[in-house]
Amino acid sequence: MIALFHRKFRKMIARIEVTGRSPSRPRKRILEALEFVRERRFPALVLRSI
Repeated sequence: MIALFHRKFRKMIARIEVTGRSPSRPRKRILEALEFVRERRFPALVLRSI
């Protein structure tokens, strides 16, 4: 008998929220977060700027 193992994939959405002005330090954190999203290969990205 052959047992089939089905992988359960959970689709994840990356969400980044930016509030206020973005001086250099928070901007660097935003770029690091975007790099993390690219490395993890999330299927979707929501970027919200207030």
